[in-house]
Amino acid sequence: MKSVATRAAAPCEPLVRFFDRHYRRHGDRWLDQDGCAPTEMVDLLLRRLPAAAPEEEIDRGDWCSFRELPGAGPLAVNFANNTHKTIAQHFGADLPALDRAVAALDGQPESDPGYDRRYRFQALPDVCLVLLYNSPDDLFTAQANLLFQRSSQHRHPIRDLFILGTYLTGRLVGQTKTGGDCDALSGGDGPPP
Repeated sequence: MKSVATRAAAPCEPLVRFFDRHYRRHGDRWLDQDGCAPTEMVDLLLRRLPAAAPEEEIDRGDWCSFRELPGAGPLAVNFANNTHKTIAQHFGADLPALDRAVAALDGQPESDPGYDRRYRFQALPDVCLVLLYNSPDDLFTAQANLLFQRSSQHRHPIRDLFILGTYLTGRLVGQTKTGGDCDALSGGDGPPP
């Protein structure tokens, strides 16, 4: 009898990248490369994926905050509390811990003279997120901000972008608490479907 991980490696359908995980649909469920099922919110997001555009057609620029996306209004405060505030409070001045957490999720450091850290994450095949981070100093507390490609709003509903941001936050914070096994892949919950 094949293990779940062996069955997950069988070529049933193409792999779908979700941050540092690669999921494949098996019948009516998704499994990652380790045979782990996603959380309910991630499963919901994967089920609603549009057909991904070829990578060269994905706009990599024109970044905006969540609150700037159409339809974000009623969710903007919850998003900021669930993401920006949580990341800033958790990592504070500990930039090495943030660097390690980002690396564990395949985040790529980028340079930006206005921030202590800037990282890019490939959330989905057609969606990148950028995390901007400033550690605290004598005048300001730590500040975090997640940016989305403005073009993401044309391919994904606002609630799915909310899920991506809260998932990333949960995984970053979780990297400092766990080893990243199946049970640790829960991330934050998003708004109701």
